[in-house]
Amino acid sequence: ENIPAGSFCVVAVTAERLYEAEDDERPDDALVMGRATGNGSAVVSLAAHTEYADGGRAMAQFLSTLLHEACHMFGLDHCGQYVCIMNANCDVDFSAPYALCPFCLRKLQIAVPTLEPRTRYARLLSSYQFLGLNHHAERMEQLLLSI
Repeated sequence: ENIPAGSFCVVAVTAERLYEAEDDERPDDALVMGRATGNGSAVVSLAAHTEYADGGRAMAQFLSTLLHEACHMFGLDHCGQYVCIMNANCDVDFSAPYALCPFCLRKLQIAVPTLEPRTRYARLLSSYQFLGLNHHAERMEQLLLSI
């Protein structure tokens, strides 16, 4: 009911650390990078990424978490079959992949029938190049060659 007309979801970005702890002690093992709900809303923490990485790596991890949480809002669960952006990351020092595995890509295509993988990867390539995330741009170039 709070999602703007013509939108599918709302994502909040915060500079605060996010925790899943019920008490005020906030143990570090309860730190989360982001969290999505089933009602089309999510929150992602900038603090969780900038505290454990610098510059481009922090931005890349933030974007990875943002994409991961967005996929949850489209109905995708965690993936354990391949190296995939939908893998569950429980450690703040993670190095997440920046693409969906073939199974999760197909699930996303079912959820979003207008999704065209080649167009998606070309736009991601352009964005990564613009942000200077060369390693991720190279990965998108590889994916474009494979489809």
